[in-house]
Amino acid sequence: MNTTQEFCDDYERNAATADQVKYEVWFGEWALATDVCAHWLGGFNDGNTDPQFQCKWVDCPKTYMTDHGTDFDRTAATLGPFGTGNSTNVAIQNGKCSTDSDFFSQEEVQTIAKCALKSFDKHLNGTFFWTAHNEIEEKWDYVKAWDLGWLNHTRGDTAGLDGVPATPAAPSLDPALLEHAKESAEELEGELASAWKKFGHLLPFKIPPPPKKPQTPHNFLF
Repeated sequence: MNTTQEFCDDYERNAATADQVKYEVWFGEWALATDVCAHWLGGFNDGNTDPQFQCKWVDCPKTYMTDHGTDFDRTAATLGPFGTGNSTNVAIQNGKCSTDSDFFSQEEVQTIAKCALKSFDKHLNGTFFWTAHNEIEEKWDYVKAWDLGWLNHTRGDTAGLDGVPATPAAPSLDPALLEHAKESAEELEGELASAWKKFGHLLPFKIPPPPKKPQTPHNFLF
């Protein structure tokens, strides 16, 4: 699919199948990805199908376990072991990891998100997003997608989505929005560290907990 309308039609077509079911229907896990470029989408060092557009390559994240983690060789042209996917599309290359392409602008991604939310509210009883937070892929990241204006919506208010101005298209993401998304993610990691401190002793094995992160005010919708 290479147009926003194709994505909108696909979301509507899939969501409408729930009308044929007499029980409550929830969709998940879903994401705003427009291609199969997400890093290791098919498993460890593996992909899904071949991407339809050129994937974007970004610096791979570094471990937060600075006292215990070990970084990989960021100078290697290609890192194995390799899965079944094309290594030029999915393997780490010179310290870079693949992420979704820039074929669709921010404004177009927001259009796709609006279509998805409208179809979901029309036909479904609920949905759950792929993940709350990940390191590099904002289209698979609820916190970043919310802060970038793609998912800042609560169930039932889709009627007002048409009145919400779309985020202007840009060649790259707004640094201020990315910084805010980063702060939100750090708050979430801080909450996870707190939970680990409370309940980590219940596990049958010991793993060093993640470091504490600074707490910043933020509203989440899950």
